[in-house]
Amino acid sequence: MKRFRIKFEGKVYDVEVEEIKEEPSRQTIRHTQVTPTQPSPISAATAPPRTEGGIRAPMAGKVLQIKKKEGDPVDVGEIVFVMESMKMEVYVRSPQKGTIRKIHAPLDSVVEANTLLAEVA
Repeated sequence: MKRFRIKFEGKVYDVEVEEIKEEPSRQTIRHTQVTPTQPSPISAATAPPRTEGGIRAPMAGKVLQIKKKEGDPVDVGEIVFVMESMKMEVYVRSPQKGTIRKIHAPLDSVVEANTLLAEVA
């Protein structure tokens, strides 16, 4: 294992990387643990409350589009947010059928991974 310190979007991460001698297939891809060395800018006091029925950011990024508004119905797998992360558009889909109760991430906001974007009930 080799250890590296990486700075990404203003945050510093300590990363362990293992060299794999054989050509990895989709079944043999190994998970590498990434540990932040700085505290997250969103504290428990400022973060939206965790709810069971919610849409969370799959990664850090910027909210480019919001396809639904509060009170709109949503189906499983329906695109609710379009985010930009690492210069790619990421479609964030609803994990459940229901109604958008509250949107926590406004347009053009920059969010961290796992931030609650909207509540679905």
